[in-house]
Amino acid sequence: MVTESLVLFSALVPPSIEVRTEIDADVPMVLADATLAGDVIMNLCTNAYQSMQGTNGILTVGLRHPQPNVELWVSDTGHGMNQATVERIFEPFFTTRSVGQGTGLGLSIVHGILESFGASIAVETAPGTGTTFVISFPAVAPMSGNAAPGSG
Repeated sequence: MVTESLVLFSALVPPSIEVRTEIDADVPMVLADATLAGDVIMNLCTNAYQSMQGTNGILTVGLRHPQPNVELWVSDTGHGMNQATVERIFEPFFTTRSVGQGTGLGLSIVHGILESFGASIAVETAPGTGTTFVISFPAVAPMSGNAAPGSG
């Protein structure tokens, strides 16, 4: 799902932004609706590249398995946020954009979607340092090889 979303997202990214991936091998599955998960990735990536508008920047999307969770992160080299902004970013209709450039619903919707998955989201940022959003999903235990599909 992550790589599919990034293929779609790459059409939106200006040439001044380099998109990198750090996807570990053998990351277990998570319980999430693929379409909604794609929406989350697209929203976080769009916010990341918008924070770097007018500059050269790096947007990194990663996936790793720190047991017992799966972590997805989106990191940018943008301008970062102060603590007062961070405290409000998941509020509906809160935006730092100019009038007409955003609804302020994106991160609020992301937060709601992630809660429906049983996932959590954290932000690491400071002014001048960029921003990293880290999403932690509970990993789905692999099915035993002895059970027939549909038998459990």
